[in-house]
Amino acid sequence: KGGRSRHAGSRTALYLRAVGGLSLFTASVLCVMLYRTAQLESRQLTAIRGVPLSPHTLAWTTATRTTTTTHTTEDDDTIATHTSSTTATTTAQQQAAIQRFSDLIRFASVSHQNPAHDHAQVLTDMIEYIRAAYPASHRTLDQQQLGCHTLLYLWKGTDLSLPPALLMAHLDVVPVENGTESAWTYPPFSGAIAEGFIWGRGTLDTKVSAVAILEAVEHLVMRGYTPKRSVYVSLGHDEEVGGTGNKQVADYLHKRGVKLEYVLDEGGAITLGMVNGISQPVAMIGIAEKGFLSVQLEVEQKGGHAGMPPVESAIGILSTALSKIERNPMPGSISGVFRQSLEYLAPHTPFLQKFAISNLWLLSSAISRFILEREPATRASLRTTAALTMVNAGTKINVLPQRATAGINFRIKPGDTVRTVLDYVRHTVADPRVTVTPMVDNGNTSGWDPSLVSSTSSPGWANVAGTVSQVFPDVLVSPYLCMMATDSRWFYSVTDSVYRFVPYVLTPADLQRIHGTNERVSITDFLNTVKFMLQLIQNTPATSAATTATATGTATGTASARV
Repeated sequence: KGGRSRHAGSRTALYLRAVGGLSLFTASVLCVMLYRTAQLESRQLTAIRGVPLSPHTLAWTTATRTTTTTHTTEDDDTIATHTSSTTATTTAQQQAAIQRFSDLIRFASVSHQNPAHDHAQVLTDMIEYIRAAYPASHRTLDQQQLGCHTLLYLWKGTDLSLPPALLMAHLDVVPVENGTESAWTYPPFSGAIAEGFIWGRGTLDTKVSAVAILEAVEHLVMRGYTPKRSVYVSLGHDEEVGGTGNKQVADYLHKRGVKLEYVLDEGGAITLGMVNGISQPVAMIGIAEKGFLSVQLEVEQKGGHAGMPPVESAIGILSTALSKIERNPMPGSISGVFRQSLEYLAPHTPFLQKFAISNLWLLSSAISRFILEREPATRASLRTTAALTMVNAGTKINVLPQRATAGINFRIKPGDTVRTVLDYVRHTVADPRVTVTPMVDNGNTSGWDPSLVSSTSSPGWANVAGTVSQVFPDVLVSPYLCMMATDSRWFYSVTDSVYRFVPYVLTPADLQRIHGTNERVSITDFLNTVKFMLQLIQNTPATSAATTATATGTATGTASARV
């Protein structure tokens, strides 16, 4: 009896010691997690927010607007409404700029996958319009035409020892889907100025930045300004079909030994209502973009009459392969650019989000599985995605097809490559009856690796992110990974600082307008884009040792200037 009592007492003591040890360990981990949360510091460029805009920029006063946007959440079908109200005013100079923007929308500069369907004369006429509309710039800047209709300008600075900057956009647009024209509030190539917006195909993607750059340069030239650092401007003509206009520009600069300070292209925007837990607008500046690959799966079987089907048909074999791809996605993780973005925004989120992001070392897997995997946008940031977009088989309902094909579009996350994606597809399908090949477009394999990742500690980042903070002091700034392809991917041979951003405001409701129906941009956003380009051009010479110190977090002063 006494022995049993002693053994029971020993077990109880061991249990209590184990519970005590576990409690101490848990408390220690919790303390570490709370400490890490408390140590979070803002990475915003706060120092530059107090710097006044230049007199040239102040001469470009800002118009305002009234808007109401609504979007429906996926969880409970409730409607969340954001309303902003202000008064609309424009100067005569701004009204002229708005009209020029409207005029350029009227040029239906559509790029088609089959170049034979393009209208070269439209591009020629648009270029002639640009030359006539911006006479001071065309008298001052060196200019040439590459790749048929891509325009390259050089605004020589006063200090030719400084590496130039490059501002770029594209003038071509995607087609309007046949049969949808009547769904537009205003005709897609009308350039209508109505309800506080400029309407039409290309307003968002991306004639807005092309015109803003042209307006900014013209404004500064007219006021007698010359930049210290030379500035290139490149306006591509075939970006929407992955063309070679801006590639020729990159090759041209590379052959001449030009090294650029930075490149700024389309890609990011000022988002509103898109970042969970943050009510402030967030400027998402792309520091990398995903790669691209289209893959064809093909199955060939004996055909025949539908009355005597085989155990496995071509369609059945192909469907099994596609199901394997969907059910076994490529590995995902909170890493790279996406992790950077979370860490930039964490200090401005509610406590629980801040706590979770501060402790990704422990919570990363749980956050990915139970939160980020459930939303398409965040799921796409975690991994290389596979979208099943095309299937083709059969010619008649009672005939077994001899051939079945499917197309899968991959957007490749940095860290993966075209080769690793092809290996993944073949390994996942694991069926010798299914042929896996990269799809070919116009004689070229339609795929490329992800871009390099540009630094958030470079002078180029300090210029772009700093100018955002200066022009839009209430806007947070964050790096992000672009899901779409841009022409900027061609320019890594001449710089390692490539950024993607246009400062118009996007809400969830606006996303469907890009390449969709009722594409439009607000007058306010257009004028603010001009204002941003004006200030950016003037800030560009500031990439000296002082700015570099700010970018790397070594600047002194009471305000945090770390990026």
